Amino acid sequence: MMMGFFAGYEAQIALGLVVLLFGMFIWEKYPADVTASAGAALFIVLGFVPTDKAMAVFSNSAPLTIGAMFVLTGALVRTGVLERVAGLVLDRSKKRPKLALAVFLLTALVASAFMNNTPVVLVLIPIVIRLAAALDIAATRLLIPVSYAAILGGTLTLIGTSTNLLVDGVARDQGLEPFSLFEITPIGLAAAATGILTMLVLGRFLLPDRREEGGELDNGDDAEFLSELTVLADGPHTEKPIGEITEFKQTGLRIVGVRSDEGVVRKDLDAIVLKKGDGLIILAKSSALLTLNDQEGLRVGQRRGAAANSEGIVVEAVVAPGRMSHGTRLSSLSLGRRYGVRIIGAHRQGHVPGPDLANVRLRPADKLLLEGTPEALDELAQQSELVSVTRSTARAFRPTKAPLALLALGLVVVLAAFNVMEIGILAMIAVPAILILRCIDADEAWGSIEGGILILIFAMLVVGQGLQETGAVTLVVDAAMPIMSTVSPFVVLILVYVLASTLTECVTNNAVAVILTPIVIGLGQQLGIEPRALVVTVMFGASASFATPIGYQTNTLVYGAGNYRFSDFVKIGLPMNIIVGLASCYAIYLYYGV
Repeated sequence: MMMGFFAGYEAQIALGLVVLLFGMFIWEKYPADVTASAGAALFIVLGFVPTDKAMAVFSNSAPLTIGAMFVLTGALVRTGVLERVAGLVLDRSKKRPKLALAVFLLTALVASAFMNNTPVVLVLIPIVIRLAAALDIAATRLLIPVSYAAILGGTLTLIGTSTNLLVDGVARDQGLEPFSLFEITPIGLAAAATGILTMLVLGRFLLPDRREEGGELDNGDDAEFLSELTVLADGPHTEKPIGEITEFKQTGLRIVGVRSDEGVVRKDLDAIVLKKGDGLIILAKSSALLTLNDQEGLRVGQRRGAAANSEGIVVEAVVAPGRMSHGTRLSSLSLGRRYGVRIIGAHRQGHVPGPDLANVRLRPADKLLLEGTPEALDELAQQSELVSVTRSTARAFRPTKAPLALLALGLVVVLAAFNVMEIGILAMIAVPAILILRCIDADEAWGSIEGGILILIFAMLVVGQGLQETGAVTLVVDAAMPIMSTVSPFVVLILVYVLASTLTECVTNNAVAVILTPIVIGLGQQLGIEPRALVVTVMFGASASFATPIGYQTNTLVYGAGNYRFSDFVKIGLPMNIIVGLASCYAIYLYYGV
């Protein structure tokens, strides 16, 4: 083994490699999972981690639990639970916008306590932009608080973030008792209350107010398509005013007109009662359109065209330069008669493409949402009138399955709270249940698992094992003892928190968690401080990423959506880091009686 070449210096070399690894994380030349994998491989090649110990990291339950929770979160998104909750909040905002804002932040906080906060923030971004318009304030004043609320929500439970689960898994391997689902909740509540109060007090002074620069994310998933709904029969859509019909309250849907025998009406739409044959002119995301497409009694898209059929697929196609792009109306294309294809919607970057779907005059680069059989769509694509004909990644929500998805997550939480089984086992039992019940399809379930995060975690577990094997952890603990032994336990908590928080702003929080957890356990044992208190400090410090847009995924999302500057996060984030950090450390100090 190559260990013989480094006899007596294994710990120092291992620490040097970790510093190099963190430097590579900061440099961002390669993705974090690639960098971590290379570091793990180097530890194995150098003989710092025996092969049997390297394989043993795959027995850690944390990554499997994290993967299962990704799938459960994906089921909540697929069944439209998040969209429905956000829609209810937005609906209330029309009457009491300030109360809606408070409920909105509370929703982000609570939802992030039980599910991956990345999809939570993704769903809420367009809602908060519309809410900002209702309140007549800049969206830049609200998007950062939404991200911060999601981060704080992740500290409320063990399953709130992958970092919490990972720290728990590493701590178990070090001999600590497993953390219960709600053990950290009292501390999380203190941190969340402090953070929200800080945003309320300092936000008005430190959050940017740039109305002209805020913008909504505009990618394939968020693009709005102009379309039309036709009421095919009397029923639930003709029995009450439009404003009271649940299906029309989706967050990705805006009704801009009502067509009837008397013409098109574009004002006071919520009070109109539809009748058979009436049409709604709408702007909607593709997922909302496909959900409505599954509703009985409604037809989405052109009034005249191919009828929906069970063999049809939905594709997105871009209009190519040529005959179709010279002002041709969609109603004149006759795609239904010529190819058996139905136009569901039309999208134009930055503009509404027309007064209604039939009167859209096509331009090059317009995007069409089409439904038809694979054969019909292939024939259409061969005519060179459309380019980039690709199957739409959007899918219809499954609202009828929402109670089942909520029940699955609820049972996982409740049974784990009562220690019936470990959270990881419960989550892995729930996954096949929601697949069998069709809450989410298998390809979507596996696609919702963020493989890069799992690879990163396993790789860092190997690196962490290498630090243990080489004695690097002991070396760090011994070096820190002269300083740590001269200060009070509360100061020790603050120092650990500052280290974890600072590293998290620069590199991935999961890597920070794996490296620091065994070190602080050793420190606690040497200093006579409850190790669990120090481990929880790492949990909270590794989640406290407020000061940069790159330290946490939700910050990165709103960074792009609000067109923020890097300094915007520094101005409000540094005070958040300090104030929330002090509150968290004090809560840990009291809770564990350090």
